[in-house]
Amino acid sequence: MKFLLIPALAVCACAQDVVKLLDWDKLAAKAKETTNINLDGNMLGLAKNFLGDKGDEAKAKGLMEKLKGVYIRSLQFSGEGEYSMADVDAARNKLTSMNWSPIVDVKSKKETTGIFVKTDGKTITGLVILAAEPRELTLVNIAGNIDPSELQALGGKFGIPNIHMQGGGKSAVKGSKDDEE
Repeated sequence: MKFLLIPALAVCACAQDVVKLLDWDKLAAKAKETTNINLDGNMLGLAKNFLGDKGDEAKAKGLMEKLKGVYIRSLQFSGEGEYSMADVDAARNKLTSMNWSPIVDVKSKKETTGIFVKTDGKTITGLVILAAEPRELTLVNIAGNIDPSELQALGGKFGIPNIHMQGGGKSAVKGSKDDEE
């Protein structure tokens, strides 16, 4: 039984390390709204029961069976400048120092989105999305064996932003709140 516990602890430790990239408690104290979603393997098993057996929901179910956890932190602020973009840049640097590879890096004057993956050399074993807008900061950490082509099925569900793959390997990230309206 101990041999099963060790990989689970490693996944939890990795997920917690990613969530700790930013001081969420300090930032949450400044935020007008906070969202924390923690779906470990057991909770994902329960959550997939709420999905249908057709189309994107069936695809999402298939992907969820491969996942070990989905962890989301999102903060909304009343005004701009309530968190530092330097903190976001430091978090991005920490990810790369922890052997996460950036695969998407979009920056403008006021917004930045980075998508990072961790691999075992053959498979993607983790994915992090770090999105910073003037009044919103979001971190999504997905742990488990991930086929990038399957990720679209999770977009817009359980607080995960929509990731739309476009021609030429480009991707666009759309916030799930915008997509719900």
